[in-house]
Amino acid sequence: MNQSFSNKITVKYGVSETFLTPPIGRTFTERNELITREERAASGKLRRDVIAHKKIFTLSYELIETEAVNKFDKILKYHSDEELTLEIEGSEKTYKVLIMPYEKERFRILNGGLWANVTVEFVEI
Repeated sequence: MNQSFSNKITVKYGVSETFLTPPIGRTFTERNELITREERAASGKLRRDVIAHKKIFTLSYELIETEAVNKFDKILKYHSDEELTLEIEGSEKTYKVLIMPYEKERFRILNGGLWANVTVEFVEI
């Protein structure tokens, strides 16, 4: 079966606001995080209790327009302590996430409308 996805990744925040992240120039990475408690027994054998399996989602842009960076900045500034919803087209579920602080680098261009090397991470709650 040939499925075609338009590469949509949407962040829902606040009461009813949504942000469709720009797909152009974006690299998307989904990483698994294993939350565990480990201890050695008296015999020296390592024991592990798996507490949870969570995901970390990374959106990386080599170049991104200022308008989109301003949206990420708004979400980080006003909604960093809120549960956000991340929707990934083609995924069977939505994810409840928190946004993490990120760095950005001003890209020198005539109108100053681009940023470079912006990597935004969302961590599943």
